[in-house]
Amino acid sequence: MTSFRADPALTAPQWPEDVLEQFLFDHGDNGAFVNGYGGIDLRDVTGRLETIQAADFHGMPTGASDVGCIEGYAENRARWVAVRPPEVGRHWEERGTWLRPPLLIDRRLLGSSE
Repeated sequence: MTSFRADPALTAPQWPEDVLEQFLFDHGDNGAFVNGYGGIDLRDVTGRLETIQAADFHGMPTGASDVGCIEGYAENRARWVAVRPPEVGRHWEERGTWLRPPLLIDRRLLGSSE
């Protein structure tokens, strides 16, 4: 992941590597994601690792680009594990969570009161 920092434009954000990779490289060419989150001034964004209980995810709103995404993964778990590298499925089986922490965006960055 340190190769992401090789680009001079990416040395300024003081984000954890996972945030940099997920936000810019995993989702940066997803048109729906860019439409939903492209207005965020990335210079003002900070990141931190937090533990969130599974129960807290129930009812947590997603952005428009991810409506139904979590439910879809849950309904088709075997398919989504099968298309990922084997270590992803092993991590879920052993730890019951993502291999890499998911990126959650505080909705206040979007001008939302939620």
